[in-house]
Amino acid sequence: SLGDLFLNTVLIFFIVIKFHNDFYVSPLPSRKIYPGNSRLIILMIFFVGFFLYVYYIFKSLIDNSSISFEAYKLTGLSFYSLVGLIIMGLNFASVVFILNKIITICKRDINIEKLIFFFSMVFILSVVTLSLSGFRIDAYSVLFFFIIFIFIAIIRYRKDNLYNYSIIVILVLLFSVYSVYFISLGTAQKERQNMIILAENLATEHDPVAELLLEEMNAKIESDKVLAEMLFNMDVSYQKIYNYLQNNYFSGFWGKYNFQFFDCSPIDSVIFEVPEKYTYPCYKFFNNLIEDKGMQLPNSQFYFINNQNGKVNYLGKIVFKDYPDNHEITLFIELESRLVTTNLGYPELLLDENLRNETYMLEYSYAKYHKNTLIAQSGTFHYSLDRNAYGEHDLEYSFVRFDNYDHLIYNVDTENTIILSIPSVTFFDLLISFSYIFAFFYILLATTLLVINMTRVGKKFEFNFKNKIQVAIISILLLSLILIGGGTVYFSIEQYQKKNYDNISEKIQSVYIELDHKLAYENELNMYWSSPDYNNLDQLLVKFSDVFYTDINLYGSQGDLIATSRPEIFEQGLTGTKMNPIAFQKLARENSAEFVHRENIGKLAYLSAYVPFINADNKLLAYLNLPYFTKEDVLRKEITNLVVAVVNIYVLLILLTIAVAVFISDAITKPLRLLQEKFGQIDLLKDHELIEYKGTDEVASLVSEYNRMVKELHKSAELLARSERESAWREMARQIAHEIKNPLTPMKLTIQHLQRAWKDKKENYSEIHDKVTRTLVEQIDNLSKIASEFSNFAQMPKANNQKLNLTQKIRDSLELFSDSSNAEIIFIPASEKEILIFADKEQISRVLINLINNALQSIPDDRGGRIEVSLDELNKRAILKVSDNGKGIPDELKDKLFTPNFTTKSSGMGLGLAISKNIIENNKGTIRFETTYKEGTTFIVELPVYQGPIDTSD
Repeated sequence: SLGDLFLNTVLIFFIVIKFHNDFYVSPLPSRKIYPGNSRLIILMIFFVGFFLYVYYIFKSLIDNSSISFEAYKLTGLSFYSLVGLIIMGLNFASVVFILNKIITICKRDINIEKLIFFFSMVFILSVVTLSLSGFRIDAYSVLFFFIIFIFIAIIRYRKDNLYNYSIIVILVLLFSVYSVYFISLGTAQKERQNMIILAENLATEHDPVAELLLEEMNAKIESDKVLAEMLFNMDVSYQKIYNYLQNNYFSGFWGKYNFQFFDCSPIDSVIFEVPEKYTYPCYKFFNNLIEDKGMQLPNSQFYFINNQNGKVNYLGKIVFKDYPDNHEITLFIELESRLVTTNLGYPELLLDENLRNETYMLEYSYAKYHKNTLIAQSGTFHYSLDRNAYGEHDLEYSFVRFDNYDHLIYNVDTENTIILSIPSVTFFDLLISFSYIFAFFYILLATTLLVINMTRVGKKFEFNFKNKIQVAIISILLLSLILIGGGTVYFSIEQYQKKNYDNISEKIQSVYIELDHKLAYENELNMYWSSPDYNNLDQLLVKFSDVFYTDINLYGSQGDLIATSRPEIFEQGLTGTKMNPIAFQKLARENSAEFVHRENIGKLAYLSAYVPFINADNKLLAYLNLPYFTKEDVLRKEITNLVVAVVNIYVLLILLTIAVAVFISDAITKPLRLLQEKFGQIDLLKDHELIEYKGTDEVASLVSEYNRMVKELHKSAELLARSERESAWREMARQIAHEIKNPLTPMKLTIQHLQRAWKDKKENYSEIHDKVTRTLVEQIDNLSKIASEFSNFAQMPKANNQKLNLTQKIRDSLELFSDSSNAEIIFIPASEKEILIFADKEQISRVLINLINNALQSIPDDRGGRIEVSLDELNKRAILKVSDNGKGIPDELKDKLFTPNFTTKSSGMGLGLAISKNIIENNKGTIRFETTYKEGTTFIVELPVYQGPIDTSD
């Protein structure tokens, strides 16, 4: 059921979210340990399997349910349609989450080109295998999900946030387009199957409404004593019996049938003129016809006759007996459908709901052809009289399109053809469907994001300036469109209702004139009225009902029913025989000349018009009433179509309005965002471009102030930089002086000690001399080291850049630390592929050694050291990471890490990281670090990958 499917979808969705958030796969440690691409293939197969599951769910919702998803048919949508769309949306969201997780896992191990290649191969092989096994998959659906994969892969490899609002909206947009395509495709296929079923039903040549009426009519005819007397009376003419049967039984609805009867005794014969005149026993002829081609209707003596001539035929066999004389006469009633495009329909309140749905195909038109000649048609499409006008279609079922209709040409046999037609789905219909579906998913998305944002702890929902402009413009335009659209719908309905009121007023006046010709000279009207042509008033009203295509009632001066063209309404007790009290009040008490209003029978509402019927002497004879039973479904459909058309247009306009509002707000805020971007880029150590803005508005004033401020900042920055340089050099001089002064004092004391030992002629003078010498040499080396470090920092030697294998260089540098006992050093390359850069190998070695030394020195004595060096390539950049499990860097010291002469160690000048940063930036790279206080530090170096020959003269 739909409920089970919804619950399963929600459950799978939350499982997918859990997988997306919690499932972790570590990167591949080494190709030597983990050969091949097994993980990648497994992930791809998993996604293909889930894609097939989602595709099956989508297809099942369309093909295996009666739920309408054609959004442009607004009145056809239901609560189940919304649930179905939510199911489709959640499944698509699950696909996005799974794709994002798979690509996130894969991007650590392979590049995007290889990922796309593997995905394409697995996807194509899976789809081809399933297609060969009989599981058909729509090619455009495969293409759509492949595009979604590429889209998400590009976003993830560019390190963009997939769940950025703009990207989510793009995904919703793409999914809405796909939904419209998939729904229209599935609906068209289902529509074709439905048309085949309907055409086959039409080919059986049954009329369910006629059969219902014949079942009810059978008992009335059998018990009709007046008819029996007329049949046994030889003086009564055939025409009189014919008129009696037509007026009492076969009027109104039966106008679309040719009606004739035969009254036969057991000894009578029928005369045939074709091919030559001959006689045949009447009973035998009709009994043979019933036996060969007849199918008896339930609870009646009427039979459906299958003549295979494209027409609907019924034959009634009702036996009457004159018991005193024991005479027998059988009345054979023959009904044959005729070519009628419009007729007085049967009121829907008299039909069972299922029968009403099966028989009134308001969306369809159809035509029946016998021997290429039109014999019956129904609906709004205008068919040709000749079947050959639609070309040669020899197949049993042929689907064609012309005159903005889709047609099924069903060749029942060699002589009979049925054409079933339905209006074609236009591009505008698809555009309307897209508008509704996109609006539905967008509102669902916006509501979800709003709820999530408002439920975050400590998070307040705030509008930025751009959003405020968008909301303001959209609100104003939406309010305007809603008011205009609502007013348009209201006044359109009012005008349409007024037109219907005018139509029924004109019709009741026409009926009045015709009745006036027949009854103007009557002094009194009652149910016993008769004339030479009509046995009662009902027969007269039935005749006018057929002519004017409306039902007619006559009420007496006291509001009691006198006559009606639709007696079954009253006979079945669906309404009383008293005139509507409101109408009676208006006409009898307030003397209104005409009154039109809406009345109800159960849930059926219909228009009903009343006028007083006056004779030639100006005497009130009756109240004439026209209830629009039969036209109500048509009127309701036309009003509904009008409202839906207006709503569809305004929904499209609303979406266009939102798009325009977004564009306008973006254009308005673009200069402000430019200013924001420029302000964000302000750095006292860099030069900044001035903003060029050609306008003369308020934004131009802001730009002018920004340009002035940039110039002032540039001047101030130069002064500040000069001051900072002087201050830095003074600080550096003090530091160097301090570093030099520290060893000078012990050197002086040592020399003095040596002098005293010489004067005192100490016996161990030789040992003292050697000790002093070693101390002095050691301190002199320290001074030399300090001078070298300062010299290297002050002026880097000119780089000798060349093509350098960074992978091998890392391995060579790590060999220097192979004997390190206090830490395990591991190198984890992403692949065996060599990564080349263009740099000075000595400087790169210095950076590597500085980073590894820094990592070793950060590891305290109370833990086993572990240093991981990894290398990867992403977006033509070499990514080098050096991670340690040391004590990390406190938050208050992070900003000083690359500052010259800053160190957390007890020795050295703290120039190593500053020199490394200088080298990396000179090679157009970046260096940064990530750290958590008690979990160690990771230094991340990015350098451009070597792309080809470089002019070293630069």
